[in-house]
Amino acid sequence: EAYNINGIVYKKDGRAIRTGKREYIKNLDEIPFPARDLLLPLEYYSSSAIAYKRVPNTIIFTSRGCPYQCIFCASHTDRLVRFFSLDYVLAEVDYLVKKYKIRESTIQDDTFTVRKDRVLEFCRRLKNKNYDLIWTANIRANLVDKEILTAMKEAGCYMVMPGVESGSEDILKLIKKEITLKQVEQMSDWCKQLGLLIKPSFIISHPGETLATIEETIDFAKNL
Repeated sequence: EAYNINGIVYKKDGRAIRTGKREYIKNLDEIPFPARDLLLPLEYYSSSAIAYKRVPNTIIFTSRGCPYQCIFCASHTDRLVRFFSLDYVLAEVDYLVKKYKIRESTIQDDTFTVRKDRVLEFCRRLKNKNYDLIWTANIRANLVDKEILTAMKEAGCYMVMPGVESGSEDILKLIKKEITLKQVEQMSDWCKQLGLLIKPSFIISHPGETLATIEETIDFAKNL
């Protein structure tokens, strides 16, 4: 059988064949840094399509997986969260700053703030490096507090990107988001107090959506 690799789906004789489940890599630190040397020189373009202030910039990951099960998200099939060690992450940041002169990075983890103690330790160690580096990160409204956001700001974070998805509490429950609008408003208030930009994501036309819930989302987004 040519397709004996676990974790793939292929077509044979008109049928979809799914191979066995692929095992997780147990120690993420065994993975080498991305081969950015195979790209065009980083100063020629931005690696972030979401938002950025400075170039050259790039994307890094400090973890894989997300513990939540939002029905619209590809990551809900990967609920086991695994972490790169902070030594690994900071070594990659050091490498990027020194070799590629990176001035901005996006932490592209599904949920960067899933573990408060780790975020605080990362921010403490990054701040002590005193790099000329700014960054952004994906967060969750129910997994931040003012202490975390303050630490992120002091370590060079200038913008957070929470998934809000809807301004309707009913739709949030239907999509299994596990956040409340009150949590989003509190997070937004903290960000404003700290001078952090906030770039929330919203989705229009969830299953179960009505014109009324769409209006709720538009109004909520504007009021933030």
